Amino acid sequence: MKICICVGTILDIGGIQRVISLFANELAKKHEVTISSFDTPEKISNSVYKLDKNINFVEFPKSKIASNILYRIMRKILFKVVRNDKFLERIDFPKFMRKRLVTFFNQGEYDVVIGVAWLHSLWLAMVAPEIKARTIGWQHNSYDAYFCTPG
Repeated sequence: MKICICVGTILDIGGIQRVISLFANELAKKHEVTISSFDTPEKISNSVYKLDKNINFVEFPKSKIASNILYRIMRKILFKVVRNDKFLERIDFPKFMRKRLVTFFNQGEYDVVIGVAWLHSLWLAMVAPEIKARTIGWQHNSYDAYFCTPG
């Protein structure tokens, strides 16, 4: 089975990265595992958590417009002013980015794609009907953070 795990970064020292590395190492014993992150492949060798040599790494498609400072300022202003979900969806996850992700996942011919944490889970949910793989959104947090912390 071909499995793709999408995460923002695998290089940080944190709970998500630790759990993903354990999870991916275990899956790599019987499956073909790919980790897709915003990290460049050459930086992956510096990962704090030892990853199985059979795990593949690919750079997650980025949007050049999202790194533009003017775009980020306009996005913040529009999010405060506009209260239309469809409009905000088009600003935060434009059509060209959706197409790029659908192409990325379909070209990888994955059987399962796992989006880890809020951003990748959300994007994956939005393109799930258009990709061939089964999809899983994985929110990594503590029970207390979700259910016992006010506000």
